[in-house]
Amino acid sequence: MVVSALDRYVHTLARLGMLESYAGARPKTDAFNRFPVPLSVTPLLRLSATAASTLDSEIRTKHSHLSFQHPDKIAEAVRLFSAVSLLEAVGAEMDMTAADVKATLGLIVDRRNKIAHEADVDPSFPRQLWPINRAMVEGMIDIVESVGHGIHAACV
Repeated sequence: MVVSALDRYVHTLARLGMLESYAGARPKTDAFNRFPVPLSVTPLLRLSATAASTLDSEIRTKHSHLSFQHPDKIAEAVRLFSAVSLLEAVGAEMDMTAADVKATLGLIVDRRNKIAHEADVDPSFPRQLWPINRAMVEGMIDIVESVGHGIHAACV
């Protein structure tokens, strides 16, 4: 659940950051400038009364099927509104290298996916559950929480 919470946080952060960029409160990044919107909504973006809500709706639509859980995907989402080198910044907050942040979070997300999509079963014979205990789970929660705090510190 903590990985899902991080995903939700990054979705919200990206959407709000992009809206701030659109409003001029943040610089527009290259990724922001390449964000696709249908031609049918461009007239609505020119009207101040509907621009923010139209863009908000388009961001929600485009991001609705995306997952911002893996470190690379989180960094992509942040690039939509910030030029920060995210994994380096998060690593500095956590006293880790960017590569360690990426590897550690990647392993946690992969384990979450094994639990959610593979019933946490080791595919080797004899079939049994992958080992897990309270300390492992609490450690993973602490790491993901620290990543979230690091993202917040780097972006907000």
